[in-house]
Amino acid sequence: MIHSSLAWHGFSLYGEVVNARLKGASRHPGSPTCLGPGIIHVVLSLWISPSMSRSLLVNLIAANKEPFSVGGIMNVTDAIKARKSVRSYLDKAIEDEELVSVLEAGRLAPSASNRQEWRFIIVRDKTMRKRISDAASRQSFVGDASAIIVACAETDEHAMMCGQQCYPIDVAIALDHITLAAVEKGLGTCWIGAFNEKQVKEILGVPNEIRIVGLMPIGYPADPSISEKTRLPFDRIVKYEHW
Repeated sequence: MIHSSLAWHGFSLYGEVVNARLKGASRHPGSPTCLGPGIIHVVLSLWISPSMSRSLLVNLIAANKEPFSVGGIMNVTDAIKARKSVRSYLDKAIEDEELVSVLEAGRLAPSASNRQEWRFIIVRDKTMRKRISDAASRQSFVGDASAIIVACAETDEHAMMCGQQCYPIDVAIALDHITLAAVEKGLGTCWIGAFNEKQVKEILGVPNEIRIVGLMPIGYPADPSISEKTRLPFDRIVKYEHW
């Protein structure tokens, strides 16, 4: 039987963990009020063997450092808040299954009349990544990522009744699905529109009739912390019933 004072120590520590999570909620990709099995495991481990500093645990959680995102459950809102443009990556390869899972999110995206015009070229070769980054206004970080998703469209340039072409919108929707799925996997991405389409086509042997809509480096971020977003106020962008 666990001594009552030790049990009280465990529950007291659990309370501090919750408070720390709430204080750091704006910077954490997981639910601010829900502790995943990973964090509960750490708390229980300290309960049984409290040799690790209590303050270290609480500070790590408040700062949203690993391993507390491991084993947690992330909802869509969490992923949206956690997503950021990553321009510095670790030299660490993405596991095949993780990359396939992220790309599957793009495959499942909606499109106009279910046309699904998106096509993705995955570039992992270091030399090829460097060449593409040179064609992307020499943004070196593009080539530093573990892979580059070259988002293309095999399109007849069909336009919707509203006059907008389908393919740029549909590819953008698919890419946004990919960015959010990447966050769930602990990966970072960055939308790249500053690139020379002709040069990238030549590098990758893309046919003339195929459009390249965007580039997206993807990899493990050097800084996994969540950045505060600078956005217009809600009442500036939302109008009800009329302009």
